Amino acid sequence: MDKFNLLKNRIIDKVYTFGESIKITDEFQKDFFDLVSICTFNLMEGKDNFFGLFTIQLKRKIDIKIKYPVGTCVEGNDFVMYFNPILFIEYTLEEMKALIKHEIYHIMFQHFKRGQELRKTYSDFVVNTVLDMSINQYIENLPADCITIERVNLSF
Repeated sequence: MDKFNLLKNRIIDKVYTFGESIKITDEFQKDFFDLVSICTFNLMEGKDNFFGLFTIQLKRKIDIKIKYPVGTCVEGNDFVMYFNPILFIEYTLEEMKALIKHEIYHIMFQHFKRGQELRKTYSDFVVNTVLDMSINQYIENLPADCITIERVNLSF
């Protein structure tokens, strides 16, 4: 078994033993960020090398309270990519890479700034849906539960 799958299985085993008392140990954090590094280095190979190199520049933190597997915030002069390992670990390597690319597209298209302006007029749900839809059309291997133009069209 390759290193990615070994780490993923070890993390899954730890997540399943959390129960109601979730404690992120240094060992868990190291294993999880090693897994993210494998995703990053995998992105650097081939046509996605820009995303891999971009990801290296981002700070990374774990936050089990976020409702998404990965999200990005602006903190001071930095972009910080937050991961909920409980949600993120459920995806395949290709889906994890797609989720990371998704966050980088948000940064590239200045969605943080645009979102602030749009939220003055529209609800968070509408703004998040539109911003996600606008970039997901460019990303392959997204998880099935991601917002796409096709899914939104079907729901209306």
